[in-house]
Amino acid sequence: MKRSSQSLVKDPEPSMAAVPARRFGVLGTLRLDIGGAAVAVTAGKMKVVLAALLLNENEPVTGDRLIEYMWDMPPASARTLLHSVILRLRRIAGDRGFILTRGSNYVLKVEPGELDLHDLAALLEQADRARARSDVATEHACLTRAVELWRGPTLADVPSPALRLGIATRFDEMRLQALNRRIDLDLALGRHAQAVSRLRELTHEHPYNEHFWAQLMTALSRCGRQAEALGAYHELRRVLGGELGIEPGPDVRAVFLSILGPRRDGAPRLRNVTGG
Repeated sequence: MKRSSQSLVKDPEPSMAAVPARRFGVLGTLRLDIGGAAVAVTAGKMKVVLAALLLNENEPVTGDRLIEYMWDMPPASARTLLHSVILRLRRIAGDRGFILTRGSNYVLKVEPGELDLHDLAALLEQADRARARSDVATEHACLTRAVELWRGPTLADVPSPALRLGIATRFDEMRLQALNRRIDLDLALGRHAQAVSRLRELTHEHPYNEHFWAQLMTALSRCGRQAEALGAYHELRRVLGGELGIEPGPDVRAVFLSILGPRRDGAPRLRNVTGG
């Protein structure tokens, strides 16, 4: 993922940087804007080729690799059909240089700031710098804007299992990591009540993500809702045990024990908390 040199978050106010003449988006449905207007890319194979070239921006991609992304079992005419797709993409973009041919390879030239992945890289980098200097407000703002870049699952409308499973899922995992981190900041800032409703949604959407469950338990406990927090732990145990045959990991168990508090006799709780 290439990084943009443009600073996206200088303060909580939106950036006033000029909008590029072209914009590409892969964090959600495939998106192509030219001159501020959306350009429709409706054919499935065109989406696959454009997505593959965007994910390898400014780097040559072999025709054979593109064909692998387009078909599980390529037809005999695959090379001819690929050439036709390239021509159609150039035509809808109104630019013969939109996709360059280098021997048997193809290159999509993308300038800094034209692809939403550039924005993502810059925002995450700024969040890291803010964390290093303990600037919680800026880190939170950067992570919030990073999460908002997703318009749905990465490459949501691109019909290529090879791209979706091999590449797109990595970016969706980055979204979850950014969300985890942003909610950690919400809890550190004392925004427990606001976090509960969102964490309810996230544990429903991602029932195996133990970090979301630990955050939910923490938020509920800090709101004085210890019984609900303990109930969330037992719900996680039920989900993991019933569907995966495993128990919650040590981090979420540690949150569970902290909510239980010390034993009445003052001794630490050493029993196996997975036993109920």
